[in-house]
Amino acid sequence: MDSERDSLRLSIFGSFFFALLGLSFSVFTGSGAILFDGFFSLINLVMGVLTLRVAALVREPADERFQFGYASFEPLLNTVKGLLSMLVCGFALVTAVLSLLDGGRPMEMGWGVVYAVIATAGCFAVAALQQRGARRTESPLLEVEAGSWRIDGFLSLAVALAFGASYLATGTRFEPFLPFVDPSLVILLVLLAAPVPLRVVGRNVGELLLGAPPEAAQDAVRERVEAVMGELPVRRTVIRMMKVGRQRAALVYVLVEAGTALEGIEELDEVRQSVTEELAALQPSWVVDVLFVADEKWIS
Repeated sequence: MDSERDSLRLSIFGSFFFALLGLSFSVFTGSGAILFDGFFSLINLVMGVLTLRVAALVREPADERFQFGYASFEPLLNTVKGLLSMLVCGFALVTAVLSLLDGGRPMEMGWGVVYAVIATAGCFAVAALQQRGARRTESPLLEVEAGSWRIDGFLSLAVALAFGASYLATGTRFEPFLPFVDPSLVILLVLLAAPVPLRVVGRNVGELLLGAPPEAAQDAVRERVEAVMGELPVRRTVIRMMKVGRQRAALVYVLVEAGTALEGIEELDEVRQSVTEELAALQPSWVVDVLFVADEKWIS
């Protein structure tokens, strides 16, 4: 699984399979927990198709309409995906609470266990492949895909444990409480799943608002730039950074000493090249612009 496109195709195929599996088994078992799991896979399927398109789009060069390229489509897509997941969580929570108040719901435990075992193993396997693809391609899209599959895997694992325990409780003194297992399990699954799309939305909205990369990445950039400028006649260096999807941008303002010999275009271009190479060594996706100014008002 070497390419981003291959990983996304695997995710689409897996989402289709598990959405069909979950929705079908929810009919056999009457389980809201399995229905919730199936809808989660259905969202992944729809968003996976869009993700495949966006993955191709972000590689396109800038054009007249998007003159800074298409990098912002990644956090936009991830934000929409996170919001949809939160919407499904909210709907499932309300439905489960109403079911509890109505006396719970009966379900077929045996088929529920069969579904949950298949879904748990499959989701964690796809999550591992997506994570490996994300490491190889450094793709934010695959990072979110891997996280979504891990959520689905943990949801299925919780269903397996609860249904397994309920199956063992059939015919015992605990049997009258079994109709409450499914809606209670849905509530638990929502509480477990909801924080992940919340974090995804928060992080990607920050990128849409042109937020800076993590502090550790900023520190590494400053160290590299200061190393280049250390022996040059400059008074101060100010760096402004942002991260949008897989693209990172740094605007480096260099305040030169008055009357400095650092004046020739060729020499300034050499400094720009050095800064660009230093940041490329940290992360190939850095886009760098170095501006030389003699008046501090330009960097205030």
